[in-house]
Amino acid sequence: MTKRTDTKACGAVLLVDADPKEIMQLHQNMPKWLWVKAPNGWPFEKEAEPMAQSFQAIIVFAGQGKEKRALDVCKHIREQQIMDGVLLLIAANRYQMALVNKVKKLSRGNFIFTPIEESTLLNRIKESQDKEL
Repeated sequence: MTKRTDTKACGAVLLVDADPKEIMQLHQNMPKWLWVKAPNGWPFEKEAEPMAQSFQAIIVFAGQGKEKRALDVCKHIREQQIMDGVLLLIAANRYQMALVNKVKKLSRGNFIFTPIEESTLLNRIKESQDKEL
């Protein structure tokens, strides 16, 4: 059972390529957060919404066998400066370290292991904000 932490530091997170089960788990484990599923085809086929700067993070899910797509999405977001200034995370498991290392080399890329824990997400957001200062 996942331990829930109550915090006031909740925000909006854009989820890319998350399946319904992953989204449901996030809603259950961290109900104070606003989890927004990116439209299918985003960021290649759709423009970022004007409210983009209200997001605290973009999390790209790297499903089993979908590592190349996840890396392409992260590269595209970085190269096109989509939602510039918003933390970019790849959600991967411990067996996808080659992917994690490639994403970490991107100027604004980082990682978070699945299943996502609130304390880890908050730490990644804080680290990102500290870098900006």
